[in-house]
Amino acid sequence: MIFFLIAVLAGILTVLAPCILPLLPIIIGSSETSERRVSRRSLVVVGSLSVSVVLFTLLLKASTLLITIPQTFWNVFSGTIIVLVGLAILFPSVWSRIPFVQKLSTLGNRAVSSGYQKKSYSGDALIGLALGPVFTTCSPTYLFIIATILPAGFLLGFIYLLGFTIGLAISLLLIAYFGGQLVKKITSHMGATTRVKQIFAGLIILVGIAILTGYDKKLETAILDSGYGATIHFEESLIERFAPKN
Repeated sequence: MIFFLIAVLAGILTVLAPCILPLLPIIIGSSETSERRVSRRSLVVVGSLSVSVVLFTLLLKASTLLITIPQTFWNVFSGTIIVLVGLAILFPSVWSRIPFVQKLSTLGNRAVSSGYQKKSYSGDALIGLALGPVFTTCSPTYLFIIATILPAGFLLGFIYLLGFTIGLAISLLLIAYFGGQLVKKITSHMGATTRVKQIFAGLIILVGIAILTGYDKKLETAILDSGYGATIHFEESLIERFAPKN
């Protein structure tokens, strides 16, 4: 029980680590500035991201089921979806006029081309799911769960993984709420809601390009190599004291 709470805390503290930086424009950009609470759009993005993190952690990092698929495939897959969603937000009218887009039949591409234009949440769910295969965290607790606990006992490891993901979701929802309030204040002074949305759409596109090129990992590594430890040492001390012994 103690280590489960540590896993939840580690998920919350992940927001302080550089590995979470690519998620911030997407989470803040999903906020609806017209709502006082966390928007449904943010809930869908964070919820689908949480499901995707658990699913792909088990498939990619804790099993050999998809071991033959190279990581570059997931980078291209996720990065392309994120770029397309950003383009759909940035150029909704132009996007809808492209004949090829109108004829796309797959669920993913329908969500990308129309989800944001028709107030559907399919595009939000898609972008959350797309982040799962390329999700990384600097958290020693997360790494300890997938490298040590899951191989020794799937059920216990799965429970701890859920705890970490719950903490991650809590921190992202807090970012969505306070980010939405900040954007609301900015737009109230500027009177340009569309402009702010375009800025976040541009940031989402940059995130997608960074994932496509692998630059996001290079940036995270550079920050960590510079000596930024955030909560890493704190988590390591908790693992030494409270980690379950086999």
